[in-house]
Amino acid sequence: MKSLPDRPDLRQLKSQAKELLAAYSRDEPNAARRFRESLPAVAGCDPEAINALGLRLHDAQSCIAREYGFASWADLRSYVNIVRARETDPAALLNGILQVVYSGCLVEGPGRAKPKMAARLVERHPDLPRSDPWIALATGEVDVIHRQIEANTDWANNPGGPLGLTPLISACHSALVTLPEYRDRIHRTVDLLLKAGADPNLRITKRSEFAADGPAENWHVSALYGAAGVTFDRHVTRLLLQAGADPNDGESLYHS
Repeated sequence: MKSLPDRPDLRQLKSQAKELLAAYSRDEPNAARRFRESLPAVAGCDPEAINALGLRLHDAQSCIAREYGFASWADLRSYVNIVRARETDPAALLNGILQVVYSGCLVEGPGRAKPKMAARLVERHPDLPRSDPWIALATGEVDVIHRQIEANTDWANNPGGPLGLTPLISACHSALVTLPEYRDRIHRTVDLLLKAGADPNLRITKRSEFAADGPAENWHVSALYGAAGVTFDRHVTRLLLQAGADPNDGESLYHS
């Protein structure tokens, strides 16, 4: 997998895609090889078959994105935009990470969480989980959470941060729990919050603007819904139920 530079440039990446397409148009073997190695649709095809497909710019962009470890050109573009936005807006990186850590039900958008992209952003800026409690909740930075609780015993039940979530809802909805390197840390974070008195039945209200079959409406989000119906994490679901979470919240059972 290729590595992006410290200051990735979307224009330069677009140029790479155009260069790849031009090489493909000249029937250069290396271009066909790159497509075969990166695009699932042509995996295993011989160069002649690939050259006969008439691949276009969007295919070249997808190939470039996958060479850098992204699932799509849209994901690569979003990643670059988040990284570069921090140069002019210090809060942009924090907000950008939260937008890909959580699904649309929390960020009030239509998209799904993108944990692998979130992990790459966090790994690129390892200072954030240690300096921001809301990133710490999403990543399972247990020591940071412990210090927050020691400093303020009410913190575990107070909504806050850019998304207006409670700490428990933040941890239970984090898509990073689906990645092995974060799973145990987030499990320990949820356990710590519950032992510190976090109410498993506290809910926050979000407004859905993207209902496919009706107008926008307010709805309530619980920690259990995150564990059972969003990240599908059995361990966190069990912890919440053992702590008294009510499964009859109108969402968790349905989505699980």
